[in-house]
Amino acid sequence: MGEYRRKRQRQFGQELKNLRSEAGMSGRKAAELAGTDQSTISRVENGHIRPSHELLTRLLTTYGATAAIKEGLASELTELDVGVSSWRWLEERKGPRQIYVRDLEREALRRRGYHMDVIPGLLQTAAYAEEVIRASPTITPEQVSEGIALRMERQNILFEKQRSFSFVITEYALRRPFGTSETMRTQYERLLHLGTYPTIGVLVIPLWVPYPVLPHGFTIFDDSYVYIDTVTKPVNVIETPEVKSYISIYEDLVETALPETESLELIAALAKDTD
Repeated sequence: MGEYRRKRQRQFGQELKNLRSEAGMSGRKAAELAGTDQSTISRVENGHIRPSHELLTRLLTTYGATAAIKEGLASELTELDVGVSSWRWLEERKGPRQIYVRDLEREALRRRGYHMDVIPGLLQTAAYAEEVIRASPTITPEQVSEGIALRMERQNILFEKQRSFSFVITEYALRRPFGTSETMRTQYERLLHLGTYPTIGVLVIPLWVPYPVLPHGFTIFDDSYVYIDTVTKPVNVIETPEVKSYISIYEDLVETALPETESLELIAALAKDTD
């Protein structure tokens, strides 16, 4: 089990412990009423094991949990079993999607991403971010300002010395226009500036280079999990073989991309063309 999955399992156990505490029950009393033993209750609450769905139902009934909590935790247990995060449940627990992504970023020391269509959020200027967020089919006009603020807040992590970031961006994503030519020129200049930091790598796959046809971009956090953003829900890949597959694909993309110096030269040329 990867570290991310272990953390989610501990969080799941903590939620059950909180429900037991709110019900005013000791572990021994809960075990007695739910038809199990106290050691099982302790191991579940400490994240050492996952309960069966049957035991989860008995525990939640014992604690007097609401129907919404029962549904949510049953869904969460299923996701722990299969390793995929439901956006609906994450949204209820975490708030806006960017808050969830921000939390993933804070947990990892190494971030590697492949970006097909848009310059990644961690590298966006506020003006570029506004245009991207406004173009999202899932964002209402009232959420635009909050989205920009959250995106700018997330970028503070770029300058923490213990972390490293690597971005492989297609030339198409760089050329795709958002806003005015001034917006794009300023965005290119930001990429050039960030590319000077030793902990931030910016690589570009030019249009003329053949590269793998992939259905989506993705982000690898440490070597533990992969985040895939979709229109309806984000997906976290946390099973080791699948994570290794994405790491291998990412390494191939790095080999396909221009070296960093040439990548920055291409971005500089794009900036000059917007003058």
